[in-house]
Amino acid sequence: MFRRSLNPPRTSWIAALLAASVLLVALLVVHAAFTASSHRAVAEAVLRDYAGLAGDELLRRVAAEVGYYGHLEALGLLRRVASDPQRGIDEQARAGSARQQRSMELIRWAFLLQVADRELAVLGERRPVGLSPELTAWLADAGPRALAGTSRGDFAVLQRADRTFVVSPIDSDEIESDEIDSDDIDGDDIDSEKTAEAEARAASLIGFELDRSRLEPWVSQALDRRPLLPPSLGSGELGNEVLFLRLTDGAGEEILRRGERYASALRVERTLPEDYLKPLEGLTVQAAVDPAAASKLVIGGLPRSRLPVLVGLVVLTAGLLTAAVVMLRRERALIRLRTDFVSRVSHELRTPLTQIRMFAETLRLGRVRDVKERDLALEVIDRESRRLSVLVENVLQFSRADRGVPSLVKERFRIRLFLEALIEEVGPLLFSQGDSAGARIRIDADPSIEIEADADAIRQILLNLLDNAAKYGPPSQLVIVGAEAGEGVTRLWVDDEGPGIDPSDRDRVWQPFRRASHGGEVSGTGIGLSVVRELIEQHGGRCAVNVGDRGGARIVVELPDDLQERGAS
Repeated sequence: MFRRSLNPPRTSWIAALLAASVLLVALLVVHAAFTASSHRAVAEAVLRDYAGLAGDELLRRVAAEVGYYGHLEALGLLRRVASDPQRGIDEQARAGSARQQRSMELIRWAFLLQVADRELAVLGERRPVGLSPELTAWLADAGPRALAGTSRGDFAVLQRADRTFVVSPIDSDEIESDEIDSDDIDGDDIDSEKTAEAEARAASLIGFELDRSRLEPWVSQALDRRPLLPPSLGSGELGNEVLFLRLTDGAGEEILRRGERYASALRVERTLPEDYLKPLEGLTVQAAVDPAAASKLVIGGLPRSRLPVLVGLVVLTAGLLTAAVVMLRRERALIRLRTDFVSRVSHELRTPLTQIRMFAETLRLGRVRDVKERDLALEVIDRESRRLSVLVENVLQFSRADRGVPSLVKERFRIRLFLEALIEEVGPLLFSQGDSAGARIRIDADPSIEIEADADAIRQILLNLLDNAAKYGPPSQLVIVGAEAGEGVTRLWVDDEGPGIDPSDRDRVWQPFRRASHGGEVSGTGIGLSVVRELIEQHGGRCAVNVGDRGGARIVVELPDDLQERGAS
Protein backbone atom coordinates (compact mmCIF):
# COMPACT_ATOMS: atom_id res chain seq x y z
CA MET A 1 0.00 0.00 0.00
CA PHE A 2 2.88 2.34 0.74
CA ARG A 3 4.33 1.77 -2.73
CA ARG A 4 1.01 2.34 -4.42
CA SER A 5 0.53 5.58 -2.56
CA LEU A 6 3.89 6.78 -3.84
CA ASN A 7 3.15 6.02 -7.50
CA PRO A 8 0.92 9.01 -8.42
CA PRO A 9 3.35 11.62 -7.05
CA ARG A 10 6.21 9.90 -8.88
CA THR A 11 4.23 9.98 -12.11
CA SER A 12 3.47 13.65 -11.54
CA TRP A 13 7.17 14.38 -11.05
CA ILE A 14 8.04 12.52 -14.25
CA ALA A 15 5.35 14.39 -16.17
CA ALA A 16 6.62 17.68 -14.74
CA LEU A 17 10.19 16.85 -15.75
CA LEU A 18 9.05 15.93 -19.25
CA ALA A 19 7.10 19.17 -19.57
CA ALA A 20 10.12 21.11 -18.31
CA SER A 21 12.36 19.36 -20.85
CA VAL A 22 9.95 20.26 -23.67
CA LEU A 23 9.90 23.86 -22.47
CA LEU A 24 13.71 23.88 -22.33
CA VAL A 25 13.95 22.47 -25.86
CA ALA A 26 11.46 25.08 -27.06
CA LEU A 27 13.54 27.85 -25.46
CA LEU A 28 16.71 26.43 -27.01
CA VAL A 29 15.00 26.27 -30.39
CA VAL A 30 13.83 29.88 -30.09
CA HIS A 31 17.32 30.97 -29.00
CA ALA A 32 18.95 29.02 -31.83
CA ALA A 33 16.51 30.51 -34.32
CA PHE A 34 17.18 34.02 -33.00
CA THR A 35 20.95 33.47 -33.08
CA ALA A 36 20.82 32.10 -36.64
CA SER A 37 18.61 35.00 -37.70
CA SER A 38 20.97 37.55 -36.13
CA HIS A 39 24.00 35.87 -37.71
CA ARG A 40 22.28 35.84 -41.06
CA ALA A 41 21.25 39.49 -40.75
CA VAL A 42 24.85 40.50 -39.94
CA ALA A 43 26.22 38.39 -42.79
CA GLU A 44 23.68 39.82 -45.25
CA ALA A 45 24.52 43.36 -44.09
CA VAL A 46 28.21 42.66 -44.79
CA LEU A 47 27.37 41.27 -48.23
CA ARG A 48 25.26 44.34 -48.98
CA ASP A 49 28.15 46.58 -47.93
CA TYR A 50 30.49 44.74 -50.27
CA ALA A 51 27.89 44.91 -53.03
CA GLY A 52 27.66 48.67 -52.49
CA LEU A 53 31.44 48.90 -52.65
CA ALA A 54 31.43 47.03 -55.97
CA GLY A 55 28.61 49.22 -57.32
CA ASP A 56 30.42 52.44 -56.39
CA GLU A 57 33.59 51.19 -58.03
CA LEU A 58 31.71 50.29 -61.22
CA LEU A 59 30.13 53.75 -61.40
CA ARG A 60 33.52 55.39 -60.86
CA ARG A 61 35.05 53.33 -63.64
CA VAL A 62 32.17 53.98 -66.03
CA ALA A 63 32.40 57.72 -65.33
CA ALA A 64 36.12 57.63 -66.06
CA GLU A 65 35.87 55.35 -69.08
CA VAL A 66 32.89 56.98 -70.80
CA GLY A 67 33.20 60.50 -69.39
CA TYR A 68 36.92 61.21 -69.49
CA TYR A 69 38.11 58.81 -72.15
CA GLY A 70 34.93 59.03 -74.23
CA HIS A 71 32.94 62.26 -74.02
CA LEU A 72 35.81 64.66 -73.25
CA GLU A 73 38.06 63.14 -75.92
CA ALA A 74 35.25 63.32 -78.47
CA LEU A 75 34.48 66.95 -77.57
CA GLY A 76 38.15 67.86 -77.87
CA LEU A 77 38.16 66.32 -81.33
CA LEU A 78 35.03 68.30 -82.27
CA ARG A 79 36.61 71.56 -81.08
CA ARG A 80 39.46 71.01 -83.51
CA VAL A 81 36.95 70.36 -86.25
CA ALA A 82 35.12 73.59 -85.37
CA SER A 83 38.35 75.56 -85.48
CA ASP A 84 39.44 73.96 -88.76
CA PRO A 85 36.34 72.95 -90.72
CA GLN A 86 38.44 72.23 -93.80
CA ARG A 87 39.46 68.95 -92.19
CA GLY A 88 36.61 66.56 -91.44
CA ILE A 89 36.05 64.54 -88.30
CA ASP A 90 37.58 61.39 -89.68
CA GLU A 91 40.71 63.24 -90.82
CA GLN A 92 41.03 64.99 -87.46
CA ALA A 93 40.59 61.64 -85.69
CA ARG A 94 43.33 60.00 -87.72
CA ALA A 95 45.63 62.86 -86.78
CA GLY A 96 44.65 62.67 -83.12
CA SER A 97 45.50 60.28 -80.33
CA ALA A 98 44.34 56.68 -79.96
CA ARG A 99 41.80 57.74 -77.34
CA GLN A 100 40.28 60.31 -79.69
CA GLN A 101 40.10 57.75 -82.45
CA ARG A 102 38.30 55.36 -80.10
CA SER A 103 35.96 58.11 -78.87
CA MET A 104 34.61 58.37 -82.43
CA GLU A 105 32.63 55.18 -81.67
CA LEU A 106 30.33 57.16 -79.35
CA ILE A 107 29.47 59.90 -81.90
CA ARG A 108 26.30 59.27 -83.84
CA TRP A 109 26.44 62.78 -85.39
CA ALA A 110 27.99 66.08 -84.24
CA PHE A 111 26.81 69.67 -84.31
CA LEU A 112 27.68 73.28 -83.54
CA LEU A 113 24.77 75.26 -82.04
CA GLN A 114 24.48 79.06 -81.93
CA VAL A 115 22.36 79.53 -78.85
CA ALA A 116 21.30 83.10 -79.46
CA ASP A 117 19.87 82.68 -82.95
CA ARG A 118 19.24 78.92 -82.52
CA GLU A 119 21.13 77.93 -85.56
CA LEU A 120 22.51 74.40 -85.67
CA ALA A 121 25.30 73.37 -88.03
CA VAL A 122 26.18 69.70 -88.56
CA LEU A 123 29.86 68.88 -88.20
CA GLY A 124 31.41 66.19 -90.33
CA GLU A 125 29.92 63.79 -92.79
CA ARG A 126 27.64 61.88 -90.40
CA ARG A 127 24.07 62.99 -91.07
CA PRO A 128 21.59 63.47 -88.20
CA VAL A 129 18.42 61.43 -87.81
CA GLY A 130 15.22 63.13 -86.71
CA LEU A 131 16.68 66.65 -86.74
CA SER A 132 13.93 69.26 -86.46
CA PRO A 133 13.45 72.88 -85.37
CA GLU A 134 11.86 71.60 -82.15
CA LEU A 135 14.97 69.55 -81.37
CA THR A 136 17.20 72.53 -82.11
CA ALA A 137 15.13 74.78 -79.86
CA TRP A 138 15.21 72.18 -77.09
CA LEU A 139 19.00 71.88 -77.29
CA ALA A 140 19.32 75.68 -77.25
CA ASP A 141 17.17 75.87 -74.10
CA ALA A 142 18.35 72.79 -72.18
CA GLY A 143 22.05 73.11 -72.97
CA PRO A 144 22.80 76.43 -71.26
CA ARG A 145 20.71 75.45 -68.23
CA ALA A 146 22.63 72.21 -67.81
CA LEU A 147 25.96 73.99 -68.25
CA ALA A 148 25.15 76.87 -65.90
CA GLY A 149 27.95 77.29 -63.39
CA THR A 150 30.33 74.98 -65.20
CA SER A 151 33.79 75.91 -66.34
CA ARG A 152 35.24 75.84 -69.82
CA GLY A 153 35.83 72.32 -71.01
CA ASP A 154 33.02 70.75 -68.94
CA PHE A 155 30.16 68.95 -70.56
CA ALA A 156 26.54 68.16 -69.81
CA VAL A 157 24.37 65.19 -70.77
CA LEU A 158 20.87 65.90 -72.06
CA GLN A 159 18.22 63.22 -72.22
CA ARG A 160 15.24 63.52 -74.60
CA ALA A 161 13.06 60.42 -74.71
CA ASP A 162 15.39 57.64 -75.86
CA ARG A 163 18.02 60.03 -77.30
CA THR A 164 21.09 61.26 -75.44
CA PHE A 165 23.12 64.37 -76.31
CA VAL A 166 26.48 65.51 -74.94
CA VAL A 167 27.12 69.29 -75.11
CA SER A 168 29.94 71.61 -74.04
CA PRO A 169 30.44 75.41 -74.28
CA ILE A 170 32.77 76.70 -76.96
CA ASP A 171 34.38 80.15 -77.16
CA SER A 172 34.32 82.35 -80.24
CA ASP A 173 38.05 82.15 -80.66
CA GLU A 174 37.73 78.41 -81.14
CA ILE A 175 35.43 78.90 -84.14
CA GLU A 176 36.89 79.80 -87.52
CA SER A 177 35.11 82.90 -89.01
CA ASP A 178 35.38 84.68 -92.37
CA GLU A 179 33.59 87.78 -91.08
CA ILE A 180 35.98 88.74 -88.28
CA ASP A 181 39.67 88.96 -88.88
CA SER A 182 42.51 89.92 -86.60
CA ASP A 183 42.79 93.43 -87.91
CA ASP A 184 39.16 94.18 -87.11
CA ILE A 185 39.48 92.86 -83.62
CA ASP A 186 42.70 94.70 -82.80
CA GLY A 187 41.78 98.03 -84.48
CA ASP A 188 40.11 101.06 -82.92
CA ASP A 189 37.36 101.32 -85.52
CA ILE A 190 35.54 98.04 -84.86
CA ASP A 191 32.15 97.96 -86.42
CA SER A 192 29.47 97.65 -83.70
CA GLU A 193 27.41 95.21 -85.74
CA LYS A 194 30.35 92.82 -86.14
CA THR A 195 31.10 93.12 -82.42
CA ALA A 196 27.57 92.06 -81.52
CA GLU A 197 27.78 89.16 -83.92
CA ALA A 198 31.01 88.01 -82.31
CA GLU A 199 29.46 88.13 -78.86
CA ALA A 200 26.53 86.12 -80.09
CA ARG A 201 28.84 83.52 -81.54
CA ALA A 202 30.60 83.27 -78.17
CA ALA A 203 27.38 81.84 -76.72
CA SER A 204 27.77 78.61 -78.69
CA LEU A 205 27.55 74.91 -77.88
CA ILE A 206 29.38 72.06 -79.46
CA GLY A 207 28.18 68.53 -79.01
CA PHE A 208 27.05 65.22 -80.43
CA GLU A 209 24.31 62.65 -80.16
CA LEU A 210 25.51 59.64 -78.20
CA ASP A 211 25.37 56.32 -80.01
CA ARG A 212 23.89 54.27 -77.15
CA SER A 213 24.40 50.98 -78.95
CA ARG A 214 28.18 51.48 -78.52
CA LEU A 215 28.03 52.04 -74.74
CA GLU A 216 28.02 48.38 -73.68
CA PRO A 217 31.58 47.60 -74.91
CA TRP A 218 32.89 50.69 -73.10
CA VAL A 219 31.17 49.71 -69.86
CA SER A 220 32.28 46.08 -70.21
CA GLN A 221 35.88 47.19 -70.72
CA ALA A 222 35.68 49.31 -67.58
CA LEU A 223 34.23 46.34 -65.68
CA ASP A 224 36.62 43.68 -66.96
CA ARG A 225 39.78 45.68 -66.42
CA ARG A 226 40.15 44.17 -62.92
CA PRO A 227 37.88 42.89 -60.13
CA LEU A 228 35.60 45.45 -58.56
CA LEU A 229 36.23 44.10 -55.06
CA PRO A 230 39.65 44.82 -53.53
CA PRO A 231 42.14 41.92 -53.71
CA SER A 232 42.42 41.97 -49.92
CA LEU A 233 38.89 40.55 -49.75
CA GLY A 234 38.68 36.82 -50.19
CA SER A 235 42.47 36.47 -50.52
CA GLY A 236 42.25 37.78 -54.07
CA GLU A 237 40.14 34.79 -55.19
CA LEU A 238 36.91 36.73 -55.83
CA GLY A 239 36.44 38.02 -59.34
CA ASN A 240 33.52 39.81 -60.92
CA GLU A 241 31.83 36.47 -61.56
CA VAL A 242 30.52 36.47 -57.96
CA LEU A 243 28.64 39.74 -58.57
CA PHE A 244 25.25 40.58 -59.97
CA LEU A 245 25.40 43.94 -61.77
CA ARG A 246 22.69 45.84 -63.62
CA LEU A 247 23.53 49.29 -65.00
CA THR A 248 20.68 51.58 -66.14
CA ASP A 249 20.24 55.20 -67.14
CA GLY A 250 17.73 57.77 -65.95
CA ALA A 251 15.02 56.40 -68.24
CA GLY A 252 15.45 52.91 -66.77
CA GLU A 253 16.98 51.54 -69.96
CA GLU A 254 19.41 48.72 -69.27
CA ILE A 255 22.98 49.29 -70.42
CA LEU A 256 24.76 46.29 -68.87
CA ARG A 257 23.74 43.13 -67.03
CA ARG A 258 26.07 40.55 -65.53
CA GLY A 259 25.61 37.59 -63.22
CA GLU A 260 22.49 36.00 -61.76
CA ARG A 261 19.69 37.79 -59.99
CA TYR A 262 20.33 37.05 -56.34
CA ALA A 263 17.93 37.53 -53.47
CA SER A 264 16.43 41.03 -53.32
CA ALA A 265 17.51 41.25 -49.69
CA LEU A 266 21.15 41.24 -50.84
CA ARG A 267 20.80 43.77 -53.66
CA VAL A 268 21.79 47.43 -53.25
CA GLU A 269 21.35 50.41 -55.54
CA ARG A 270 23.96 53.09 -56.11
CA THR A 271 24.01 56.37 -58.07
CA LEU A 272 26.80 58.83 -58.81
CA PRO A 273 27.14 61.74 -56.35
CA GLU A 274 25.92 65.14 -57.48
CA ASP A 275 29.43 66.59 -57.70
CA TYR A 276 30.79 63.67 -59.73
CA LEU A 277 31.26 63.54 -63.48
CA LYS A 278 28.12 62.03 -65.02
CA PRO A 279 28.59 60.43 -68.45
CA LEU A 280 24.85 59.60 -68.50
CA GLU A 281 21.87 61.22 -66.82
CA GLY A 282 20.60 59.18 -63.84
CA LEU A 283 23.25 56.48 -64.14
CA THR A 284 22.30 53.79 -61.59
CA VAL A 285 23.70 50.37 -60.72
CA GLN A 286 22.09 47.49 -58.85
CA ALA A 287 24.64 45.16 -57.29
CA ALA A 288 24.62 42.00 -55.22
CA VAL A 289 27.17 39.42 -54.08
CA ASP A 290 26.62 35.72 -54.68
CA PRO A 291 25.65 34.14 -51.31
CA ALA A 292 27.93 31.21 -52.21
CA ALA A 293 30.90 33.55 -51.88
CA ALA A 294 29.91 34.55 -48.35
CA SER A 295 32.28 32.00 -46.80
CA LYS A 296 35.23 33.93 -48.28
CA LEU A 297 33.91 37.33 -47.28
CA VAL A 298 32.24 36.73 -43.91
CA ILE A 299 33.58 34.66 -41.03
CA GLY A 300 31.30 31.67 -40.79
CA GLY A 301 29.73 32.43 -44.17
CA LEU A 302 26.06 32.99 -44.77
CA PRO A 303 24.26 30.60 -42.40
CA ARG A 304 21.79 28.22 -43.90
CA SER A 305 18.24 28.18 -42.70
CA ARG A 306 17.99 26.04 -39.59
CA LEU A 307 14.19 26.00 -39.69
CA PRO A 308 13.87 22.37 -40.96
CA VAL A 309 16.32 21.16 -38.28
CA LEU A 310 14.61 23.14 -35.55
CA VAL A 311 11.17 21.98 -36.63
CA GLY A 312 12.48 18.42 -36.73
CA LEU A 313 13.88 18.84 -33.22
CA VAL A 314 10.57 20.14 -31.93
CA VAL A 315 8.71 17.29 -33.64
CA LEU A 316 11.18 14.76 -32.23
CA THR A 317 10.81 16.22 -28.75
CA ALA A 318 7.04 16.17 -29.06
CA GLY A 319 7.26 12.57 -30.24
CA LEU A 320 9.46 11.62 -27.29
CA LEU A 321 7.08 13.39 -24.93
CA THR A 322 4.14 11.54 -26.46
CA ALA A 323 6.02 8.24 -26.21
CA ALA A 324 6.90 9.00 -22.58
CA VAL A 325 3.28 9.82 -21.77
CA VAL A 326 2.15 6.62 -23.48
CA MET A 327 4.76 4.62 -21.57
CA LEU A 328 3.65 6.19 -18.30
CA ARG A 329 0.05 5.35 -19.06
CA ARG A 330 1.05 1.80 -19.96
CA GLU A 331 3.08 1.54 -16.79
CA ARG A 332 0.11 2.62 -14.73
CA ALA A 333 -2.11 0.22 -16.68
CA LEU A 334 0.42 -2.56 -16.05
CA ILE A 335 0.46 -1.72 -12.35
CA ARG A 336 -3.31 -1.97 -12.31
CA LEU A 337 -3.17 -5.26 -14.21
CA ARG A 338 -0.60 -6.68 -11.81
CA THR A 339 -2.65 -5.51 -8.86
CA ASP A 340 -5.74 -7.16 -10.35
CA PHE A 341 -3.67 -10.28 -11.03
CA VAL A 342 -2.52 -10.49 -7.43
CA SER A 343 -6.09 -9.96 -6.29
CA ARG A 344 -7.38 -12.68 -8.62
CA VAL A 345 -4.67 -15.14 -7.66
CA SER A 346 -5.38 -14.45 -4.00
CA HIS A 347 -9.07 -15.05 -4.59
CA GLU A 348 -8.38 -18.19 -6.62
CA LEU A 349 -6.12 -19.50 -3.86
CA ARG A 350 -8.44 -18.58 -1.01
CA THR A 351 -11.41 -20.69 -2.19
CA PRO A 352 -9.61 -24.07 -2.51
CA LEU A 353 -7.53 -23.41 0.58
CA THR A 354 -10.67 -22.70 2.57
CA GLN A 355 -12.22 -25.93 1.30
CA ILE A 356 -9.09 -27.95 2.08
CA ARG A 357 -8.72 -26.41 5.51
CA MET A 358 -12.39 -26.93 6.40
CA PHE A 359 -12.56 -30.58 5.37
CA ALA A 360 -9.12 -31.34 6.82
CA GLU A 361 -10.27 -29.89 10.14
CA THR A 362 -13.45 -31.96 9.93
CA LEU A 363 -11.42 -35.10 9.49
CA ARG A 364 -8.91 -34.11 12.18
CA LEU A 365 -11.64 -33.50 14.77
CA GLY A 366 -13.52 -36.69 13.79
CA ARG A 367 -16.74 -34.91 12.89
CA VAL A 368 -17.63 -37.28 10.05
CA ARG A 369 -20.60 -39.47 10.80
CA ASP A 370 -19.86 -42.32 8.43
CA VAL A 371 -17.53 -43.58 5.75
CA LYS A 372 -19.46 -41.75 3.00
CA GLU A 373 -18.89 -38.36 4.58
CA ARG A 374 -15.20 -39.19 5.09
CA ASP A 375 -14.79 -40.17 1.41
CA LEU A 376 -16.57 -36.96 0.37
CA ALA A 377 -14.20 -34.88 2.49
CA LEU A 378 -11.16 -36.64 1.06
CA GLU A 379 -12.51 -36.15 -2.49
CA VAL A 380 -12.95 -32.42 -1.92
CA ILE A 381 -9.45 -32.12 -0.46
CA ASP A 382 -7.99 -34.01 -3.42
CA ARG A 383 -9.94 -31.96 -5.98
CA GLU A 384 -9.09 -28.60 -4.47
CA SER A 385 -5.43 -29.51 -4.05
CA ARG A 386 -5.31 -30.43 -7.75
CA ARG A 387 -6.88 -27.06 -8.59
CA LEU A 388 -4.23 -25.39 -6.47
CA SER A 389 -1.56 -27.33 -8.31
CA VAL A 390 -2.87 -26.17 -11.70
CA LEU A 391 -3.05 -22.56 -10.49
CA VAL A 392 0.44 -22.62 -9.00
CA GLU A 393 1.85 -24.29 -12.11
CA ASN A 394 0.33 -21.54 -14.30
CA VAL A 395 1.86 -18.84 -12.13
CA LEU A 396 5.24 -20.56 -12.12
CA GLN A 397 5.16 -21.03 -15.90
CA PHE A 398 4.18 -17.39 -16.37
CA SER A 399 7.12 -16.37 -14.19
CA ARG A 400 9.54 -18.63 -16.07
CA ALA A 401 8.34 -17.25 -19.41
CA ASP A 402 8.81 -13.70 -18.11
CA ARG A 403 12.42 -14.56 -17.27
CA GLY A 404 13.00 -16.54 -20.49
CA VAL A 405 13.80 -19.79 -18.68
CA PRO A 406 13.21 -22.90 -20.88
CA SER A 407 11.52 -25.81 -19.12
CA LEU A 408 10.77 -28.48 -21.76
CA VAL A 409 11.66 -32.15 -21.62
CA LYS A 410 10.34 -33.76 -24.79
CA GLU A 411 9.27 -37.38 -25.14
CA ARG A 412 7.28 -39.46 -27.64
CA PHE A 413 3.78 -40.64 -26.64
CA ARG A 414 0.39 -41.48 -28.11
CA ILE A 415 -1.94 -38.53 -27.79
CA ARG A 416 -5.21 -40.52 -27.42
CA LEU A 417 -3.99 -42.49 -24.42
CA PHE A 418 -2.69 -39.24 -22.95
CA LEU A 419 -6.07 -37.55 -23.42
CA GLU A 420 -8.00 -40.44 -21.90
CA ALA A 421 -5.80 -40.45 -18.81
CA LEU A 422 -6.05 -36.67 -18.47
CA ILE A 423 -9.86 -36.61 -18.81
CA GLU A 424 -10.22 -39.42 -16.32
CA GLU A 425 -8.04 -37.52 -13.87
CA VAL A 426 -9.37 -33.98 -14.18
CA GLY A 427 -12.85 -34.49 -15.66
CA PRO A 428 -14.58 -34.72 -12.29
CA LEU A 429 -12.56 -31.77 -11.06
CA LEU A 430 -13.64 -29.47 -13.93
CA PHE A 431 -17.14 -30.68 -14.82
CA SER A 432 -18.72 -31.95 -11.62
CA GLN A 433 -19.42 -28.75 -9.71
CA GLY A 434 -21.10 -25.37 -10.04
CA ASP A 435 -22.51 -24.24 -13.36
CA SER A 436 -20.46 -26.78 -15.30
CA ALA A 437 -21.92 -29.77 -13.51
CA GLY A 438 -23.35 -32.27 -15.96
CA ALA A 439 -21.04 -31.35 -18.84
CA ARG A 440 -19.60 -34.14 -20.92
CA ILE A 441 -16.23 -34.60 -22.60
CA ARG A 442 -15.64 -36.50 -25.79
CA ILE A 443 -12.29 -37.43 -27.25
CA ASP A 444 -11.92 -37.28 -31.05
CA ALA A 445 -8.45 -38.58 -31.86
CA ASP A 446 -6.97 -41.47 -33.82
CA PRO A 447 -5.21 -43.94 -31.47
CA SER A 448 -2.20 -44.10 -33.79
CA ILE A 449 -1.28 -40.41 -33.59
CA GLU A 450 1.95 -39.78 -31.75
CA ILE A 451 3.57 -36.50 -30.78
CA GLU A 452 6.99 -35.57 -29.49
CA ALA A 453 6.52 -32.96 -26.79
CA ASP A 454 6.84 -32.18 -23.10
CA ALA A 455 4.00 -34.18 -21.49
CA ASP A 456 3.70 -31.84 -18.49
CA ALA A 457 3.49 -28.82 -20.82
CA ILE A 458 0.79 -30.50 -22.97
CA ARG A 459 -1.10 -31.42 -19.80
CA GLN A 460 -0.96 -27.82 -18.60
CA ILE A 461 -2.07 -26.54 -22.04
CA LEU A 462 -5.08 -28.85 -22.13
CA LEU A 463 -6.00 -28.14 -18.50
CA ASN A 464 -6.13 -24.40 -19.26
CA LEU A 465 -8.21 -24.94 -22.39
CA LEU A 466 -10.61 -27.31 -20.61
CA ASP A 467 -10.87 -24.94 -17.67
CA ASN A 468 -11.90 -22.11 -20.05
CA ALA A 469 -14.46 -24.42 -21.71
CA ALA A 470 -15.91 -25.24 -18.30
CA LYS A 471 -16.06 -21.56 -17.25
CA TYR A 472 -17.60 -20.09 -20.39
CA GLY A 473 -19.72 -23.01 -21.65
CA PRO A 474 -23.36 -23.68 -20.69
CA PRO A 475 -24.43 -26.45 -18.27
CA SER A 476 -24.68 -29.95 -19.74
CA GLN A 477 -22.57 -28.95 -22.76
CA LEU A 478 -20.48 -31.36 -24.79
CA VAL A 479 -16.81 -30.49 -24.88
CA ILE A 480 -14.80 -32.15 -27.63
CA VAL A 481 -11.06 -32.67 -27.28
CA GLY A 482 -9.53 -33.69 -30.58
CA ALA A 483 -6.25 -34.38 -32.36
CA GLU A 484 -5.28 -34.91 -36.00
CA ALA A 485 -2.05 -35.32 -37.90
CA GLY A 486 -1.34 -32.99 -40.82
CA GLU A 487 1.60 -32.28 -43.08
CA GLY A 488 4.46 -31.86 -40.66
CA VAL A 489 2.19 -30.80 -37.77
CA THR A 490 -0.13 -32.32 -35.22
CA ARG A 491 -3.20 -30.30 -34.26
CA LEU A 492 -4.90 -30.41 -30.89
CA TRP A 493 -8.14 -28.59 -30.20
CA VAL A 494 -10.79 -28.06 -27.58
CA ASP A 495 -14.27 -27.26 -28.91
CA ASP A 496 -17.03 -26.03 -26.56
CA GLU A 497 -20.62 -24.80 -26.88
CA GLY A 498 -20.00 -21.43 -25.25
CA PRO A 499 -20.58 -17.93 -26.67
CA GLY A 500 -17.33 -18.01 -28.62
CA ILE A 501 -14.79 -15.22 -28.87
CA ASP A 502 -15.44 -12.05 -30.83
CA PRO A 503 -13.06 -11.55 -33.82
CA SER A 504 -11.82 -8.29 -32.31
CA ASP A 505 -10.70 -10.18 -29.18
CA ARG A 506 -9.03 -13.17 -30.86
CA ASP A 507 -5.56 -11.64 -30.82
CA ARG A 508 -6.00 -9.85 -27.50
CA VAL A 509 -6.92 -12.93 -25.42
CA TRP A 510 -3.41 -14.37 -25.85
CA GLN A 511 -1.90 -11.41 -23.99
CA PRO A 512 -1.34 -11.58 -20.23
CA PHE A 513 -4.20 -10.27 -18.09
CA ARG A 514 -6.42 -9.82 -21.15
CA ARG A 515 -9.80 -11.49 -21.31
CA ALA A 516 -12.62 -11.73 -23.81
CA SER A 517 -15.16 -8.90 -23.65
CA HIS A 518 -17.85 -11.23 -22.31
CA GLY A 519 -15.63 -12.67 -19.60
CA GLY A 520 -15.58 -9.81 -17.11
CA GLU A 521 -17.62 -11.64 -14.46
CA VAL A 522 -15.87 -15.00 -14.78
CA SER A 523 -13.29 -15.90 -12.16
CA GLY A 524 -9.68 -16.51 -13.14
CA THR A 525 -6.22 -14.99 -13.18
CA GLY A 526 -6.14 -13.84 -16.82
CA ILE A 527 -2.91 -15.67 -17.68
CA GLY A 528 -4.19 -19.07 -18.82
CA LEU A 529 -4.12 -18.49 -22.58
CA SER A 530 -0.86 -16.51 -22.38
CA VAL A 531 0.68 -19.59 -20.71
CA VAL A 532 -0.76 -21.76 -23.49
CA ARG A 533 0.77 -19.57 -26.17
CA GLU A 534 4.15 -19.46 -24.42
CA LEU A 535 4.33 -23.25 -24.09
CA ILE A 536 3.27 -23.79 -27.70
CA GLU A 537 5.86 -21.31 -28.96
CA GLN A 538 8.53 -23.08 -26.92
CA HIS A 539 7.60 -26.21 -28.88
CA GLY A 540 7.95 -24.24 -32.13
CA GLY A 541 4.23 -24.32 -32.82
CA ARG A 542 1.41 -21.82 -32.98
CA CYS A 543 -2.12 -21.36 -31.69
CA ALA A 544 -5.33 -19.77 -32.94
CA VAL A 545 -8.95 -19.08 -32.01
CA ASN A 546 -11.57 -20.34 -34.48
CA VAL A 547 -15.33 -20.76 -34.53
CA GLY A 548 -16.46 -24.28 -33.68
CA ASP A 549 -18.96 -26.32 -35.64
CA ARG A 550 -21.55 -25.71 -32.90
CA GLY A 551 -21.02 -21.95 -32.64
CA GLY A 552 -18.71 -21.97 -29.66
CA ALA A 553 -14.99 -21.37 -29.49
CA ARG A 554 -12.49 -23.82 -30.91
CA ILE A 555 -8.97 -23.28 -29.59
CA VAL A 556 -6.45 -24.94 -31.90
CA VAL A 557 -2.78 -25.52 -31.18
CA GLU A 558 -0.30 -26.86 -33.72
CA LEU A 559 2.84 -28.78 -32.79
CA PRO A 560 5.58 -29.55 -35.32
CA ASP A 561 5.93 -33.26 -36.00
CA ASP A 562 9.68 -33.80 -35.67
CA LEU A 563 9.37 -37.51 -36.48
CA GLN A 564 7.70 -36.77 -39.86
CA GLU A 565 10.32 -34.16 -40.68
CA ARG A 566 13.18 -36.54 -39.86
CA GLY A 567 11.57 -39.27 -41.93
CA ALA A 568 11.14 -36.91 -44.88
CA SER A 569 14.76 -35.81 -44.68
